[in-house]
Amino acid sequence: MNDDTARSVVETDVPLSRSTLDSDTEREAARLLSRCRPDAVPYERRIFVNRNLRLSGIDLVGFDMDYTLAMYHVSVENLAVALTIDRLIRTRGYPEVLRNAPYDPDFAVLGLSVDKKHGNLLKMDNHRHVSRAYHGFEPVLKAERRTLYNRERLRMSSDRFALIDTMFAVPEAWLFARMVDLHEVALGMTLGPNDYERFFNDIRECIDQVHADDSLKSVIRKDVGQYIERDPELGRTLRRIRASGKRTLLLTNSHWDYTDPVMRYLLEGPGSSPSSWRDAFDIVIVAAGKPAFFTEDRPFRELRLPEGQPEQHEVTALERGRVYQGGNVRDFDRLMGTSGDRVLYVGDNMYGDILRSKKATTWRTAMAIPGLERMLLVHERVRPEIVRRDAVEAERTRLDEELRVLELQLEALELLKEEPPTGRGAEVDGRVLRRAQQLARRDCRRIERSLKRCVREARAIDMTIENAFNPHWGQTFTAFAEHSLFGGQLEDYACLYLAKVSNFLAYSPNQYFRTPRDVLPHDHA
Repeated sequence: MNDDTARSVVETDVPLSRSTLDSDTEREAARLLSRCRPDAVPYERRIFVNRNLRLSGIDLVGFDMDYTLAMYHVSVENLAVALTIDRLIRTRGYPEVLRNAPYDPDFAVLGLSVDKKHGNLLKMDNHRHVSRAYHGFEPVLKAERRTLYNRERLRMSSDRFALIDTMFAVPEAWLFARMVDLHEVALGMTLGPNDYERFFNDIRECIDQVHADDSLKSVIRKDVGQYIERDPELGRTLRRIRASGKRTLLLTNSHWDYTDPVMRYLLEGPGSSPSSWRDAFDIVIVAAGKPAFFTEDRPFRELRLPEGQPEQHEVTALERGRVYQGGNVRDFDRLMGTSGDRVLYVGDNMYGDILRSKKATTWRTAMAIPGLERMLLVHERVRPEIVRRDAVEAERTRLDEELRVLELQLEALELLKEEPPTGRGAEVDGRVLRRAQQLARRDCRRIERSLKRCVREARAIDMTIENAFNPHWGQTFTAFAEHSLFGGQLEDYACLYLAKVSNFLAYSPNQYFRTPRDVLPHDHA
């Protein structure tokens, strides 16, 4: 039996009547079912749940394209950096030596913040505490971090900070560090807040222009396979979603002249189907302008294909087989007859796809996180260290409790010394009292020494674990014992998260994704 036959058996719900089957048929049917039993989902292919979600209650599944359906190779980051540096030198007067350092794709990660006042890259926890910082390519030591960031509440809505919350923005962080390092270290200049702000604003404007004026995408279009990873399971994933009775939506900020060749490459390669990539979607919307799609009332425009020119007539219905641009979520729900919480939207942009859609609508959300598969593989590799750290933390908790009891005993002994009890049989021998205090203090010192060892060991294990993910910033979703700022946003705004769209293949189209029950600390007692 080939794989397609096996899948059709699993996915087709045909009841078998015992009264009509002989025992041999029963045994053969049982063997066939056992052969079709799915394996356990590998850790790196799982879908993770922040909020309960029943796929059976979803009528329409929408997808972003860039870094969601189309996963990019690191060559795109190299290209974006090269084009941006060229523009910075040609149009903003930056020195030619800016080209000399090769781009390091492992330096920056998702979830960092740029502090334009002090010229630092920051990693914060979910309480806005700065857990790591770099000035250029040099780490900012703890004492300086405390001086700079522990005396005020950091407000991320301030123009002082810029978030690195998409993969397209990650090269900006490296370029900013490179700019600071070049001017202060290599060129020996003294810089201030105005310089740092100018550096970042110039970088962001130039990289935005590279994306907007087709400089980047025209290169990608010439050789899509060099820059985009083709997932052989993507087409089957989309077909399976539609076969389950759900409608599908492509909602991307990319324009038609870029969307078409990318989607052709993803879904119409050798041996792939459907014959036309648009057959995989009920509705296709390009140049959506997210987050404006969720916050403004821009009209839909139908495109005239193949040239992709917008028609001027009013769009009164969204039809399968046609392509639209622009639009807004309110008109989309009205024209499609959808109820917000029966739409699941899968995207990679924390702000434009996940946060804004969650705040403006009742759409359910799933976040595709580039690099998550690699992170999960690292997590599995360091699992013994995680188990060891948990054991050390448990020992530390036990010692803390012992120390608490001893300190209360010492307090009680001191009261007996200052206010001896009265009454029959209440006398306390002074020598016994002093000895009891000596024993308690000795045990306190012993436990304090053990606690210090536990703290040192836990910190060392923490650093081993963190550095296994990234030696500069550690894990993307955590800042040691806390959620990182990015991890907190992920938990708050994404119902689900996953490494890539084809991970849905490992789950039933009617899957009930359940999150562990939320508990407060007192619930563990």
